[in-house]
Amino acid sequence: MTKHLRILLLVMTFITILSVLVGCSDMSGMMEGINDKIADIKDKVISAIAPDACDHEWYAATCLAPKTCSKCGEVEGEKLSHSIVVDEAVAPTCTLSGKTEGSHCHKCNEIIVPQETVDALGHTNSEVIDKAPTCTEKGEKTLTCSVCGYVHTEEIAPLGHDYDDVVTTPTCTDGGFTTHICKSCDYKYTDGYLDPLGHERDAGTIIVDATCTADGTIKYGCAHEGCTHTETDVIPAKGHKYVSVVVDPTCTLAGYTTHTCSACSHSYKDSETAATGHSKSTPTCTEAGICTICGVKLEDALNH
Repeated sequence: MTKHLRILLLVMTFITILSVLVGCSDMSGMMEGINDKIADIKDKVISAIAPDACDHEWYAATCLAPKTCSKCGEVEGEKLSHSIVVDEAVAPTCTLSGKTEGSHCHKCNEIIVPQETVDALGHTNSEVIDKAPTCTEKGEKTLTCSVCGYVHTEEIAPLGHDYDDVVTTPTCTDGGFTTHICKSCDYKYTDGYLDPLGHERDAGTIIVDATCTADGTIKYGCAHEGCTHTETDVIPAKGHKYVSVVVDPTCTLAGYTTHTCSACSHSYKDSETAATGHSKSTPTCTEAGICTICGVKLEDALNH
């Protein structure tokens, strides 16, 4: 240990003892000035002897730091240059990633140019179908890498059904539906069911016309295209449509009402009324007695 360092340690020890004593004293007011004086002396002593206080022990300069004292941290000169080593590129393979070219210092191992990862290339496969898939069953294929020769097998997913849709339209009596038929196999199913349309009558054609007393016949076809269904209905008899003519009674003939059908000329009589009889006038010498209603002579003149 050097002379200056021993003096420094003694002074520091003395200052520390005084500081402890001052801190423990009840005369804090009186000792406050002494405490400040001790601090001032301490600073002056250290500044006076500091230039020659460290007996340096040096670390050799490296790529990362210049020559440096292990005790006080003082440095001298510059740090050394890196000794660069090239990190060669690594080519990727089908399954392993590669690296780009980089570099580092072989002394301190600091990375100068970082290497970057290059993704694996993946296999370049040719394939052979060992079992073709169907609509519902898996297939299988063998894949061979043309680069590395790696061989493996893989499943092929089922193809699934590929349908043609056939629509059956409803008729008057049968419902409609859609049939889905797979193009690749014989599988099919139906859905989209529709109710039958039911018959719809057309305007109809009269086969036998009804008369006043006899029923007629009318034939109806179905208005839906392609339907040959027919139905026949009865046309009720029309019944007579009478025109009534009243014939009044006369002196000698009864009266009545004649009912005549305007469609078929059928007629009948009813409501007969008795003849009214003559109404005779009194005869005179020169005039006979006659019916005052019809003028028929009923009695000769009386004569003179």
